[in-house]
Amino acid sequence: MFRIHMLPAEHGDCLWVEYGTTQPPKRILIDAGTVGTYPRALLPKIKAVVAAEGSCRFELFVVTNIDADHIGGAIEFLKQAPGCGVVIKEVWFNPR
Repeated sequence: MFRIHMLPAEHGDCLWVEYGTTQPPKRILIDAGTVGTYPRALLPKIKAVVAAEGSCRFELFVVTNIDADHIGGAIEFLKQAPGCGVVIKEVWFNPR
């Protein structure tokens, strides 16, 4: 199984990738869009996974660059992730 969900991120990027077995799949999150992406698109998806699986595990979270349309939502995501049932195994960050 391999799925890519392009979450609505206004003019930014927020890609949710699932692969492997279907229950539970492995996940990668690439960027988190603008500041508004987290509460409007990313958090509801995380809550749905936590309700179904007990937690939302990401094998990898990638922040491709520091432009606001990629990292704006990432800041809120990382601040709130521990309290929302999110587990992140590895983070890749490009500071340029």
